Amino acid sequence: MRIKSKWHKKGAKTTEEIAQTAAYIIWKIAKSTVDKMYVDGFNFKSNQRLLGVIGEFVSLMLQAAGQITYESMTPDEFAEFINITAKQLAHTMADNLSIENPPEQFADDAKNFINHLNQRLSDYSEFSFGDNGEPSYPALRFFGNAVEQQMEGSDSKWVSEQVMEVEAPIVIKELKKGLSNILAHQDE
Repeated sequence: MRIKSKWHKKGAKTTEEIAQTAAYIIWKIAKSTVDKMYVDGFNFKSNQRLLGVIGEFVSLMLQAAGQITYESMTPDEFAEFINITAKQLAHTMADNLSIENPPEQFADDAKNFINHLNQRLSDYSEFSFGDNGEPSYPALRFFGNAVEQQMEGSDSKWVSEQVMEVEAPIVIKELKKGLSNILAHQDE
């Protein structure tokens, strides 16, 4: 998967620019992973469920992104980074939901996804993640179960194992690569 993660313009980057780029990277990785799963035969049954699975990948990667970026920022920058990244991801989720939902529901969809992210970040705080963003096995088990719940009623029996053993390691690797590129060039 090719993700643009290098700055086009030289100069110092603001925390907001870094966060918006991180949100783009997280969404792109999540969407292309779920699209690949669909091509591989996993049946999501509806766009809502597909977006629910994307939301689970986004949640896992936001937690991992926090672990990866924490040491490279001040506490205030880190809080701003997580806040802006989450808001951008919620906006993107609401935008994708707007295909099926009425426009007046956009704000509620964004708020609901922020609530989902807050819950998942709280859930993931109970598990260990390495400084490099690597989730522990219990974190991966939780993630696999969350994805399985999003796909409840589908005929995809092996989804939990697929996302834990195959997809999660790939998305974390891609996330680390993308974030290291934007963080390495943040002060140019």
